[in-house]
Amino acid sequence: ASPDRLLLQLSPLDLLKVGISQNHLRTAGLIMAFFWGFLDDIEDALGVDLFKSLDKQLHATDVDWIWLLLLGIPFFLLVSFIITLINTVLRHFDLRFWQTPTGFKVIGGLFTRQEQFAHFPKIQVVEWSTNPIRRVFGLFSVRMAQAASAALTYRQTLNIPGCFEQQVGAVRRAYFPEESRLTFEEHGVSPLIFWRMVLLRGVLPAGVMFLLTYGMLGWAALWWGLMLPLALYLSRVYHRNWRYYLSEEGLRTRSGIFTLRFILLKWYKVQAVRITQSLYQRRHGLANLIFYTAAGAVKIPFIELEKARLIRNFVLFKVAIDRRKWM
Repeated sequence: ASPDRLLLQLSPLDLLKVGISQNHLRTAGLIMAFFWGFLDDIEDALGVDLFKSLDKQLHATDVDWIWLLLLGIPFFLLVSFIITLINTVLRHFDLRFWQTPTGFKVIGGLFTRQEQFAHFPKIQVVEWSTNPIRRVFGLFSVRMAQAASAALTYRQTLNIPGCFEQQVGAVRRAYFPEESRLTFEEHGVSPLIFWRMVLLRGVLPAGVMFLLTYGMLGWAALWWGLMLPLALYLSRVYHRNWRYYLSEEGLRTRSGIFTLRFILLKWYKVQAVRITQSLYQRRHGLANLIFYTAAGAVKIPFIELEKARLIRNFVLFKVAIDRRKWM
């Protein structure tokens, strides 16, 4: 058997880049939820309304809530950024990514060295993603989903928080050796997904916020209408980025707005195929096509119903005649 091959070792500078490119808003949300729950517990314990007390104090000192927010938000984001960096260092310090004769191995951590392993036969889906900050550094995060029960799916998923195109290529070649030799046919999703997103993320939220704030702001509540051009732009980017590529042996998808997410799936790993339709999709002859594996599902939204049926029948045929085991 060939020896283990070191594919990646994150240097302190690489680790800093990974930390900078993490989702700091998620950390901010967790901090806010913790802080809100902590204040609620304090109010219950002391029997006081802290927010009313703070509001009275601000009025007594002529301090406006707006100025407090303008000063507090940057500080809050800075704290979130620092916590994310610390968490990244603790979890992924001296991270090493190996390719072994039987799979991939990741070892990392500052105080507790954690080891994850992905066996080649058990890898069902490979996913990699990048965001604007990661693109500046040439970084990708990689996720290998392995066959497991629903309760163990997350634990059986091997995650690499930051690697480069070379390592992404090694993972793709190991999972899908034929990918580079096959012809993939590019397809897009229906333009109606664009208008659906504009309605759900622009028109409806702006309308609801206008109705909720009109009594307090008057016609100034029309400023919520600025959500519409933003929703138009983001929906256009989402529709433009959603692409799926079909070949005789598998599927590759690309989707996202700011974070681009790529998925690679081999047909023989598919255990079931399902076509779903909402009322809106049914009226327009569209459907969602979902491929189920032992490690989760891969979904293609808003494609023509007839095309979805053709792809489903082809994939089920490929699965039926393929003698390879899915794990």
